[in-house]
Amino acid sequence: MAKIIKDIKLPQVTAWLFSRFIPFRDRDSFLYDMEEVYRSIYEKRGRFQAGMWVRLHLFKSIPLFINALIYWSFVMFKNYFKTAFRNLMRNRIISVINIAGLAVGIACCILIILFIQDEISYDRFHERVDNIFEVYGKLEIGNFQMLTGAPIPMGKSLEVGLPEVINSVQIHNADLAVKTGENIFREKVIFTEPSFFNVFSFKKEYPQSGDLLTGSNEVVITESLAKKYFGESHTDGRSVSVLINGEYKDFIVSGVLKDFPPNSSIKADMLLNIENIYGDILDDWNSQRFVGIFVQLKEKNTVSFIEEKIPSLVDKHMEQEGFKFYLQPLTDYHLHAKHSMVMKDDSSLTLSYILGGIALFVLLIACFNFMNLSIGNSAARTKEIGVRKVIGAHKKHILRQFVSESLIQSFFALIFALVLIVIFLPTFNFLSRKSIDLSQILNVGIIGSVVILTLIAGLIAGSYPSVFLSRFKTVELFRDKLNISGRKILTKSLIVIQFSISIFLIITTLFLNKQYSFMTGKSLGYSCDNVIVVPVQNSSDFADGGKTILTAVKEKLRKYREIESMSGSTYELSQYFSGTLLEDKEDKRNIVLNNSVDKEF
Repeated sequence: MAKIIKDIKLPQVTAWLFSRFIPFRDRDSFLYDMEEVYRSIYEKRGRFQAGMWVRLHLFKSIPLFINALIYWSFVMFKNYFKTAFRNLMRNRIISVINIAGLAVGIACCILIILFIQDEISYDRFHERVDNIFEVYGKLEIGNFQMLTGAPIPMGKSLEVGLPEVINSVQIHNADLAVKTGENIFREKVIFTEPSFFNVFSFKKEYPQSGDLLTGSNEVVITESLAKKYFGESHTDGRSVSVLINGEYKDFIVSGVLKDFPPNSSIKADMLLNIENIYGDILDDWNSQRFVGIFVQLKEKNTVSFIEEKIPSLVDKHMEQEGFKFYLQPLTDYHLHAKHSMVMKDDSSLTLSYILGGIALFVLLIACFNFMNLSIGNSAARTKEIGVRKVIGAHKKHILRQFVSESLIQSFFALIFALVLIVIFLPTFNFLSRKSIDLSQILNVGIIGSVVILTLIAGLIAGSYPSVFLSRFKTVELFRDKLNISGRKILTKSLIVIQFSISIFLIITTLFLNKQYSFMTGKSLGYSCDNVIVVPVQNSSDFADGGKTILTAVKEKLRKYREIESMSGSTYELSQYFSGTLLEDKEDKRNIVLNNSVDKEF
């Protein structure tokens, strides 16, 4: 019987659970006592009763164990924090360098996270954004290629001819003169149709319901424009005059929109019915007028099917030699733009990758700098680590101490990083052409990213120093036999990588500066010094193609001696020119670009 009793052990799972909660110094004696009682009950009452007894005591002990765990964890954290704070105060210069370096790295990362978040959020606020596509055309004749919009009637034809298309809208952009009272302003205008508000989800200030732009004499303006013109957002019965085709026409304000979001590819100050500019040719396929056509699909996976059907629909109305039409997702435009007759505020995913890489490099430099300084300063803390080990601290306790210090420093760095962001955000917005607001940091995703980023930075910065310092034996710590002279491969590697990244960023900056200087200093073939370009919108809609306007402007400005000469051109030099189709004797067809100018050009 004695042999049987001796072989009786506590259940393994129960013993393991007890060992997780009992302090190390009391663990062996506690488990021994528990096992003695367990054997006694096992002998007298059987295995089932003994098992129930030990599980009951485990269940009753859990609250006490958890309470003790929380209490001692708090005590240890308090000790770690107090020791870390004392070390920060004792080594002020190194602490300032570490915190400042991490702060710059974290600030760069947060700003670039905000930039990338803004980039990928473009146009995502529309309710049915995944089903909205713009139709664009590609013209290929000979060696000439050009991307265009779509013929004006195409949207309605697709909506009627294809059941997969549930909505379409025409959009034409223009910068026009707007007169209110005695004041004249130049505003961004969109000519469109009532279905604009069915396809897109721009918010209305008023009216909250009802159709807008149903009449050709209606105008819808933004909230900021309403306050600019009338001092308030409610503009019932107010009117404005818009210069269209050389004549001012009065419009009644029938609605006010919330300002277009900064992350919208479609932007405007006011909306007018497209009948005001294309009323006579809205159904004319042969007008050769191309606008932005947006369609809303039932299912986004029908794009390929619709692109295959477009040629047969277009063939019924126009000769489309050289033309092919495609659908471009609205969600893809900002970062993967091909062409748009409406949206101009495009970017590139490569830019986000580059900025993300720069942010990572800057943060790595700060983390490696932290490691190198911590290792270099470790000689001053050997006695402290030795004393901790003598009084019972294990390797994991030393690891926790140093990781806690690095995390505390990283959160101090986070505070200073936020201060840097507040200071430099206007400059960052100017350079990146963004309108990022501090309130965007309060986004749950951004807050989570910032906290995770800070934790990762603290762990990376404190991981190697803590491992490096905790691995030494106690005797070595007191006999000054430590090898912290930097001869280890990893220590050398940290320094090499840190300086390599720094040199790479410096060389890249110099290269980009030279490239920018080359681009801005490149000869354009003409002298642009003291030359001013005055654009005249829609000059082709005026009589004589704008010649009358050019003559009048010249007569008015000749009296100013500061003006040496004047000339006119159909297109600005930064724009594409019109094309003329030519055929040679061998029936080869090509497009020749041309521009109409006067003799003083």
